[in-house]
Amino acid sequence: MEKKKPCILAAFIMLAAFFAQQPVKAQVDIQAGLPTLNVNTTPVTLVGFGGKQWSVIGYNGSGVASVSGALTLLCNDEWDTAVFGFCIPFNTALNNEYSGSVLQGYMNTKYNGLSSKEQALVVGRTLPGGGAILDPDNIAGPAVVDAKFWPLSVNEAYATEYELLRFVGSDWWLRTPGVLSGIVARVIVNSGISGSIYIEESGIWSNMEIAPRPATQLDLSSVLYTSSANGTGSKASATTGGGLVGAVAPTGALKFTMEDSGMATPVLTLAGSTNGTANISFEYSGATTGIDQYISCTLEQSGNVVYYGKLASCASATYGNFILPISGISAGNYTLNIFCEQANGDNYSDFAGTPLSVTLTVNGSGNGTISGTGFTIVTTVPTLTAGAVNRTSNQNATVEFTSDKTGEYYYDVVASGASAPFINTSGAGIACGTSATTIALTTLTAGAKDIYIVAKDAIGNVSSPLIITIPGYASPPTPPVTVTTAGISGPTSMTLTEGYAATSTNAFTVTGTGVSVTVTSSNALIAWNNATKQLNIAEGLPAGNYPVTLRAANNSSSSTFTFTLTVEKRAYYLQWNQIFTGGSVIVRTNNANPYLSAEGDEVTITVTPDEGRELHDIYVYMLDNAMHINTNVIIPLSSAPGTRSTLRSGTSQTFTFTMPAHHVAIVATFTTATGNEQLIANNEQLKAYAENGVLYVSGLQADRTLSVYNAMGILIHVGAESARHAYPLPGRGVYIVTDGKTTVKVVY
Repeated sequence: MEKKKPCILAAFIMLAAFFAQQPVKAQVDIQAGLPTLNVNTTPVTLVGFGGKQWSVIGYNGSGVASVSGALTLLCNDEWDTAVFGFCIPFNTALNNEYSGSVLQGYMNTKYNGLSSKEQALVVGRTLPGGGAILDPDNIAGPAVVDAKFWPLSVNEAYATEYELLRFVGSDWWLRTPGVLSGIVARVIVNSGISGSIYIEESGIWSNMEIAPRPATQLDLSSVLYTSSANGTGSKASATTGGGLVGAVAPTGALKFTMEDSGMATPVLTLAGSTNGTANISFEYSGATTGIDQYISCTLEQSGNVVYYGKLASCASATYGNFILPISGISAGNYTLNIFCEQANGDNYSDFAGTPLSVTLTVNGSGNGTISGTGFTIVTTVPTLTAGAVNRTSNQNATVEFTSDKTGEYYYDVVASGASAPFINTSGAGIACGTSATTIALTTLTAGAKDIYIVAKDAIGNVSSPLIITIPGYASPPTPPVTVTTAGISGPTSMTLTEGYAATSTNAFTVTGTGVSVTVTSSNALIAWNNATKQLNIAEGLPAGNYPVTLRAANNSSSSTFTFTLTVEKRAYYLQWNQIFTGGSVIVRTNNANPYLSAEGDEVTITVTPDEGRELHDIYVYMLDNAMHINTNVIIPLSSAPGTRSTLRSGTSQTFTFTMPAHHVAIVATFTTATGNEQLIANNEQLKAYAENGVLYVSGLQADRTLSVYNAMGILIHVGAESARHAYPLPGRGVYIVTDGKTTVKVVY
């Protein structure tokens, strides 16, 4: 049976029991208006305000510094803390005038630290000035007008009940001038909570540091409720949506809920179909939003608050829904007050808009009925219309329906023709609009089903059930299997060079039904990859041709395809395009490119001197990895290198060598054909040698131009020079020095 979102009967019973327990699960200490206050006596009434607790030392004209309609409060808590208590000077200089003093600045700072709403509750007073030495009431210096927080005077301290002067074991400032102009009165508290207390009228120097202790006057004209300032009986015991909490009058420290004219009264719409039930549903709008903002309520009988609850959070949205749970509330008539509330933390004042008050009547069955004015009742329930049904398997189906009102829907699925299920709509449903809604069912069982759908609008009115039949699933006929001919095509060849890295061919195309591919290869390093439809070629094949036959086959046909892999020998570079002064050098290899040759190939070098020149010597050198000549590695030639040849102008000579597995450089030098066996023609006097990175040249004729080449045939110097000169060399190697007639090779 499909069970999504709606609850079964057992769950409904448990939910109802849960709601029934909400009012008694906790207790809130709250009452309407003001309680009886213990003013300037022991024990004294404590009031939470501005995050601190204060003793009530005056009220409504009686007690200390009291005015009509207000409380006079003396702070019991240090506003700031330190290891041995927080202390400040009255003034940094020896000055006992209160106006402009450090102490007055401290009082103003603490007042300014209140929220703007708590600031508005403070009644300002004037502190008369002109006080002379030991004046018990007036401050020294000019008067202070509209003081919000202020220290007591000597007379006010004497008027305060003795034990209330005790302050966290610390001395504290009064505002009265002492015996000298730089001295101020104080209260001395000896030995903490058990020691004596002494009002020192003569005072101490104003630049000494003792504790500040504010007093203030609090306007009570807007008090709606009084509750516990902190602890288990505070309003924090009630949670949003947690039902109504039983209430009793507070007995400990108090805080006030003040009526705030700037806070809205919510606009309420009652779901008429829920009136007279145990869960009465409302829609609200126009609520005040912000941190710690709620829609709250109280239930009162005979002016006493008996229940309190937070119905909805209004942190960001001005509108929404809430349910007023009735189960567990005793039968009788109540005044239901619903209001926007800013419920702040311990020892901070709360604020509320003007409540909307209606009558709630609870009968003996635990159902409640709302009556009165100031709200709207909507009784029209949503109308549902059936849409398309699609059964796609024994487990899966989709069902469409349309509601004429926005809200939430709930459903249950039973066997076709079975009794109607109970659908509980007290919890959260699935959102729906006024366009078609599709329900996807994924856990059905075989056979026809009935789905029951109900919808609840935004207020809480619930539709009649819509019943839609879902037919059983019939499997579609199995289509005939068509077998197609096997085939394979793709690349026909691939060429690699010795030393290649492992690789693969391009993919082959295999066609047909149920086809498998087999490969016949001349080498195991060539293998078929059925996942990628490629031939994988492992590294290590020597030069040669490798034919591969691929055969694609199924039960009715087969096809073959031939692929050839060619691995070529690696070619190495022959570096011989230097400028050979005095003759020509022609190189032939087995490669079409005369600058490339494979290992083991025979390389032929044909040397022809120019007229009047003869071959001096010819060498083949190994090149290192940086393509630099290594003069220490000489490749053997068919004729011994390094000695004067009898090859003269007009004739040619052929040399051969076997190409190694390295790049090589061919270097040939020519001299004037004089028969002289010296490296340098003596009749021309051109001589050259290298030492310590410098090429030294001498014997250059005045009408000659000197040219110096490296073994790569790159010109590194040219120009007419004096008979002897030195040239820095870029590094070791073979260098060719010529003046156009005589050529000298220098190996350095």
